[in-house]
Amino acid sequence: MFAWCALRCWLLLLAVVLSVGHGAVRAVKRTLYMTPDAQHRQWCAYAEESTWKRAIDASSGTQVATAEYVDGRLTVVSVTEVDEAGDWAVFDRYFMNVHGQPDTLERTINILPGDASIKRTYRIEKGVAKEESSLTKQLSTGRPTLPFRDWLPDLPVLTYARSFPFFELLGTKHLEVWKQGKLCTQITSPGGRVVLPSSCRTPGDPATGSPCSARRIPS
Repeated sequence: MFAWCALRCWLLLLAVVLSVGHGAVRAVKRTLYMTPDAQHRQWCAYAEESTWKRAIDASSGTQVATAEYVDGRLTVVSVTEVDEAGDWAVFDRYFMNVHGQPDTLERTINILPGDASIKRTYRIEKGVAKEESSLTKQLSTGRPTLPFRDWLPDLPVLTYARSFPFFELLGTKHLEVWKQGKLCTQITSPGGRVVLPSSCRTPGDPATGSPCSARRIPS
């Protein structure tokens, strides 16, 4: 109950932050809406945002995603992940190149108890992600502040499109989604987490292979 409620709250905040205007020349833009089905270990994609939100309400997952297409080309993949208590949220926006691979990641980490919002930018090239910038702001005011020194969720940066747990939905199958309204696919990618266990509210131990563990990004 807490997980989906927290997720919806964070999503509403993200929608406000990402609002953009429309230019005079409009390209054909469509969005694929995705959420995991943990019980069947699969991800499901929806053509309509309203149907997607109902699926989020009915699930206990802590991840959702969207894929943006412009004139039929995949341009942005967004992934949102929260902890079950709603204490933190990570908003990832992967910008895809003409070959359908991520080349830039904008990551925002919001920590509610620490009143902190950390925005990091990564450049992705040849399977390697390098942090290019990091800015910390006070979450409640948006004012720049000192770097956050407390614990942060250590989520991996995905450097290849096939690493998305919903990768199968991003190719030609997205056309089927828009025709049928909904399509599900089993997780086949190497890094496909479906839900984040509550134990991940504390740092994982890389030596034990905890689900919270994530590789460090080269600096």
